[in-house]
Amino acid sequence: MGGVIVQVFGFARLSVWVLSLYAAVAPRHAGPPWSHAQRECETTMNDQTTTLKRVLLTTDLSEASERAFPVAAAIADAVGASITVLHALDLEPQLPPGALSLSPRAQEEFRQEVRALVQTRLTELTGKYLSDVSHVDTDIIEGHGAAHLICDHAQDGGFDLIVISTHGRTALGRMLIGSTAEKVMRGAHCPVVSVPPK
Repeated sequence: MGGVIVQVFGFARLSVWVLSLYAAVAPRHAGPPWSHAQRECETTMNDQTTTLKRVLLTTDLSEASERAFPVAAAIADAVGASITVLHALDLEPQLPPGALSLSPRAQEEFRQEVRALVQTRLTELTGKYLSDVSHVDTDIIEGHGAAHLICDHAQDGGFDLIVISTHGRTALGRMLIGSTAEKVMRGAHCPVVSVPPK
């Protein structure tokens, strides 16, 4: 997998704790050499680090997003947390030309086909990266605005940590992070671990 730089956005003490435990277990998952961790902490919190039990790992199914899987696995392995792998599905961009003129039944059939393809890919990714995690499940949510869907799902589901990949290719890209990841970092109720592509 090569070197990994992780950034933690959120509660200061938990951020430091997550980074320290990742430093301890990352070589088993990422393989050396792996680079130092960077952190940007926005608030403080009470001693709640032991409550990290549920990790929400988001993926857009791109190759770049796969780098977040070993990071989530390392964290879950260290604390015995469960992982839910989440894909936020916006069906409208997936619709073929003229699909909106299709009958409701035809649109529903297309929707089910897309969901089946997504589920197949999620199953492949969990088998590839998360086979050693004790409890893993997958989820697909539908709607508009991936960041909003992810934040709402994390809060409604009582998740303690979000792990998300970023797609920046340049120094500026890494600063700006990318619209979805940046919005999740700003809108999430819990700490967010971001994993860049390189």
